[in-house]
Amino acid sequence: MSKAGRTAIAVLLFSLVIAAPAHAAVRYNRAQTERYIVSSEREWSSSNPHELAVVRRIIADDFVWLLDGKILGKVDAIREAMRSNRTSVEHFSYVRVRFFGDTAIAQGQAIVTRQNGATIRNLFMDTWMLRSGTWQIVAATDIDLKE
Repeated sequence: MSKAGRTAIAVLLFSLVIAAPAHAAVRYNRAQTERYIVSSEREWSSSNPHELAVVRRIIADDFVWLLDGKILGKVDAIREAMRSNRTSVEHFSYVRVRFFGDTAIAQGQAIVTRQNGATIRNLFMDTWMLRSGTWQIVAATDIDLKE
C-alpha cells in the first residue's frame, strides 16, 4: 500500500474515533429515564425539610437556577427546600420530557397554593444531564403566574 493510501486510512480511522462519541448509542432506556425524571420532578416539588435527600440527589453540584429574577445555585435550592412548608403543590398539570442525547429537558406546569392561600401557576423548565451514569438537573427556570 502506498504512503498516500496509508495516510488516507489513518485519517479515516482518526475521524471515526473522534466522531464516535457524537454518534454513540444511547446508553439508557428512554421510557425508564422519563419515568425517573417525572417522578423526581414531583418529589422535588413536594420535598419538605425532612426529605432534603431528594434535592441533594437530583441537583448537580454546578446547578444554576433562575427563580424569581435571581440566579441561584445548589445551596440555595437546598435552602428553598428547607422553607418549602410555605407552599404545597396541589396538582401537576403536565410534565413533558424531551431527549437530546445525554441531555433531557423537562418542561411542565404545577398549580401551587402558597401559605397565604394564594394560588399560582408555576411553569418550569429543567435541564437534566446524564453524568457518570446519574441523571441530574444542571439548570432550571421557574416562572410563577397568578391564577
